[in-house]
Amino acid sequence: MARDAASTGRVESEFDSEAPDLISDIWAAKSELDSVRSYLGPEAFVTLGVLIVVALGWLGWILGKPPAPARAAAPAAPAAPIHANGLLAGKYETIRVIGRGGMGDVLEARDQSLGRTVAIKRMSTRIADVGAQGRELMLQEARTVAQLHHPAIVDVYGLIEEGDTLYLVFEFIRGKTVQQLLAESRRLSVERTLEILKPVCQALEFAHSRGVVHRDLKPSNIMVTEDGYPKLMDFGIARRIADKTPIQAEAPKPQGGFDYIHTRTIVGTPLYMAPEMEQGVVCKESDIYSLGICLYEMVTGERPFMEPATAFQKIQMDYLKPTLRVPELPAALDELIGSALQASPESRMHTVKEFLERLKAVAKPAPKGRIA
Repeated sequence: MARDAASTGRVESEFDSEAPDLISDIWAAKSELDSVRSYLGPEAFVTLGVLIVVALGWLGWILGKPPAPARAAAPAAPAAPIHANGLLAGKYETIRVIGRGGMGDVLEARDQSLGRTVAIKRMSTRIADVGAQGRELMLQEARTVAQLHHPAIVDVYGLIEEGDTLYLVFEFIRGKTVQQLLAESRRLSVERTLEILKPVCQALEFAHSRGVVHRDLKPSNIMVTEDGYPKLMDFGIARRIADKTPIQAEAPKPQGGFDYIHTRTIVGTPLYMAPEMEQGVVCKESDIYSLGICLYEMVTGERPFMEPATAFQKIQMDYLKPTLRVPELPAALDELIGSALQASPESRMHTVKEFLERLKAVAKPAPKGRIA
């Protein structure tokens, strides 16, 4: 009871202390209203009051109006075709989209028959849009990729053709891409770069020995697994050098004794794409060019050609040497990247093996007592 009395006394005391201010505010408001009434006159003042009451009533009606029922949202498009048993191709349970790119979406899925997690790439090109010849070419390329078995290449498990859509089922890798590593640390040391690119070079050399060109080499397609092992991903748009297509008359025909094909479709990522690829010409040297771009970005934290990375920039070799961006880098790195980024494929180094050997020489520490 004593506590209640004390509480009541405190409230009354606070009210008493605020009462003079409240009375003062009321008199001030009355004074303002008297001034308005004397300025407008009695009739206009009454009219103003009526309008204010009507406005307040209308506002109250608007605020108190129940909200309109929400429209039913359009059903989301399924991640993959759903069949009677809810599985893709009768055995793959799709879980979520884990990546999107120009060539299609990548889904995480569960292979119910083998009890393992897989990745499924849904190709964006519809088979119906490319005709019978295009369909056969897509299937042939998919089979070619599926035959590339190498420790540093993500394995392709199978090929699914569902209606107008083609799917590649491949190994599910947990880890980080080089693009993600660069986002975390901005740039990598030459030694760390060599550790990552060595298996990638070996994978490319293996693919090239079988006449296969990757065509879309970039940091986001190089994955470093949770165990620290690099793997090359996304051979989904690879082409076989042996599968030559007719050269169009207006296309520049490369000179020299190296193998190439001319494609009717230009694919890849412009920031990492060799200039001849923009003319539809694809060769092993195209991958070496992209490898040089990756090396440049990994050791400097910047791409050599900023967007839009036009063919003119690349032909002019209009970029800053790596040592101008990062002075402590060895000068030999400028020469290596310069050789890889030659505008003409004939002027570039012609094998990934040479690229790797030169990179090893750059990363090798200088002997004691000598200046690197």
